[in-house]
Amino acid sequence: MPLTIEELDYRRTPLGELILRRRRSLDGTEIYEVKLNDRLLMSSLVNASEIALARLALGDFRFVHQARHQEAVVEFDLVYFGAVQ
Repeated sequence: MPLTIEELDYRRTPLGELILRRRRSLDGTEIYEVKLNDRLLMSSLVNASEIALARLALGDFRFVHQARHQEAVVEFDLVYFGAVQ
């Protein structure tokens, strides 16, 4: 199977040439890449750091959301049962 590369988008930026491309590996896997000045910035093939960062961010969000929800429930219970007016 021939290696194919397709340029999906191109922009000239203050930092240089930014290119989004899609290619197929030898086993047929579709891979998306972002390159800046011919240097690979991101790849859909190697994304462990992006996943770890998203988990950290969402973990904090879930914790804050749960804490706010619990505060609201406790406040409602206190008002509902007459402990706070």
